[in-house]
Amino acid sequence: MAFYKKCSCGKKTFFNRPMDYPDNCPECGRRLSDFLTMNEDDDPSPSNEDNSNNTDKEAMIETHSVSDSYLALITSEGVEIPIPDGECIIGRTEIGAEQLANYSSISRKHLKVKTRKRTGIIAEDISSYGTMIDGVRMNKNELKLINIGSKITLCNLETTLVAKEVGCNEIS
Repeated sequence: MAFYKKCSCGKKTFFNRPMDYPDNCPECGRRLSDFLTMNEDDDPSPSNEDNSNNTDKEAMIETHSVSDSYLALITSEGVEIPIPDGECIIGRTEIGAEQLANYSSISRKHLKVKTRKRTGIIAEDISSYGTMIDGVRMNKNELKLINIGSKITLCNLETTLVAKEVGCNEIS
């Protein structure tokens, strides 16, 4: 059985055991711990990245370069939690696990988000202790559009939703 992580750049990185993945995406350098681990058997469209033709790669690069930014939550201490494209969950055992590990009041699965590149994210509070957007408490299991620049308080941790530019020196 094989597993993979699909980075927001589109590259699939395969590995043999669920926790045996490399630190960074070989294509763009983003941290793979920010993306879900998928079972290769569950993949509806198996991909051979090495055998894809140049037209597909050019289309992917062209699509990705339309927006040379990514969304992230920035804490008041300056800690960055990158939000991958698509749908994900932010929490102590999900996206941002390393950055949120010391905040026991933040739920393991705190906030379900879906990115909207040009405007922000669509969020759903799935936490135990709640989430506030610009000082207003979110209703449980209600979808809310959160714009770039908004203050998002995960229980007692205040963050700001920002769009960060992709640059050589920002990739860790």
